[in-house]
Amino acid sequence: MFLLRLASPRRICLFFTVLGLLLGAGIVLQMEDEEERIRSFIENDPGPVTTPVLTTEAATEAYTPKKVVVLMSLSKCGGSAIGELFNQNPDVFYFFEPLWGLEYAIKKSNQENGTTDRLDDYQRLSFRLVNSGSHCNVSDDSRIFLTVYMKNTIFSGAYRSESMRVLCGMAKKKLPQSESRCPINDNKVPDVIEQLCKEKSHYVVKVIRIKDIMMLRQFAFEEEVDYKILQVIRDPRSVVTSRLQAKYSSNSTVKKYTESHVREAGYQYLCRWMSDNARTQDSITPWLENRFATVRFEDFVTNRVTTAERMYGFVGLPQHKQVLSWLNAQTPSSVKRAEPWKTLLEWDAIRLIQNDPACQKVMRLFGYVPAADKSDLTSDGWTSVVAVPANVVAIS
Repeated sequence: MFLLRLASPRRICLFFTVLGLLLGAGIVLQMEDEEERIRSFIENDPGPVTTPVLTTEAATEAYTPKKVVVLMSLSKCGGSAIGELFNQNPDVFYFFEPLWGLEYAIKKSNQENGTTDRLDDYQRLSFRLVNSGSHCNVSDDSRIFLTVYMKNTIFSGAYRSESMRVLCGMAKKKLPQSESRCPINDNKVPDVIEQLCKEKSHYVVKVIRIKDIMMLRQFAFEEEVDYKILQVIRDPRSVVTSRLQAKYSSNSTVKKYTESHVREAGYQYLCRWMSDNARTQDSITPWLENRFATVRFEDFVTNRVTTAERMYGFVGLPQHKQVLSWLNAQTPSSVKRAEPWKTLLEWDAIRLIQNDPACQKVMRLFGYVPAADKSDLTSDGWTSVVAVPANVVAIS
């Protein structure tokens, strides 16, 4: 300000004119760079297939390992809701269900060829897809599955990832006449995913298709990968009810769910999966020590902010104000709203779940209390969720 007072009005005017031109030129160049970046991705671009060029600084810096977080869950266990704690973080590359493309492609191939997929191939490819964000490098044999993932019209996984959704939206604006939700060249999809990954400091992948946590054991042999694994679980009675609600949402004749309905919902596999993949202090193995924890969906429902803080602390990521803003904007859920099974499951259906040996083990492990009789379901003094036992490796 002192220097400006000494200058003449004419010089001041000239100064701000030049400054405005420089700022304007910078904005225009930035916009042109973004335009060029999107143009090279869209469907009708005739240009060569190349990985988008990073800035000089990013291209010459040594690679720094990301924080890698795997959220493993099953359908309707709450994994998607908890995944949003990371998806809303602008420093995180969030990958939603990358194994869908692999599973879809294998099933389609089996149907067309009358074959069955080999388990060892599926597990090998599954790990490569899950691990693709650790080093932001898509393996050659995974590229086709990611193209299926990104482009298939019956799956909107790309739109569940904030960074992918934004890029697809920008490409759609460039090519509004395209019928595709994400009009990016098929052969450039892996390059796009790698580029988005490189622009983020950390990587979180959410999957419901990991049958056995041992599939992730190869992380222990990956050099310079700082990985953490979170198993997301939920009261099996609530999971079954949520699955049935989704299945029968358009059938107004079904008022309550019976034992037959519960069997349809796969309750036995659900409970075996949760118990087999859980860990106690006695069963934790070296490659999972300090790298694995279970998180209950009910804890997130009743105390979102505290659960978020504990999860971020466990995985070693700094809190981000954007995540807290998103949490504060959510409508709080009550415990009763999180327990629809009390009113929607018939008593015999509840007993079927509670009497199953695998479900009994899960409920005992994670603090889910079995109802002794029908009166518990309407009693204000009875609670179906208590603290997780101290010997269970969990975030609570």
